Amino acid sequence: MNEKKAELERKALTVYPHIKNGMISHGRVAEMFGIRKDELIELYGNLGMAYFDMDIEEVEEEILIYKKLKKHHKRSR
Repeated sequence: MNEKKAELERKALTVYPHIKNGMISHGRVAEMFGIRKDELIELYGNLGMAYFDMDIEEVEEEILIYKKLKKHHKRSR
């Protein structure tokens, strides 16, 4: 592993707790690091840290809410 990548991983690990608790976004961290958001997400994925931190029930609930909002939005047009 090259030094630049190792340093990026160290910095990413340092700020990850702040992303998890909502103090800073993935996009802002990526901007600070001078990389794209998808590169940061991939970096965390390679380190075993998921971008989405939901179980299947939470995902299903989010989908139901989305569908209800979408249906409501169509009716209000």
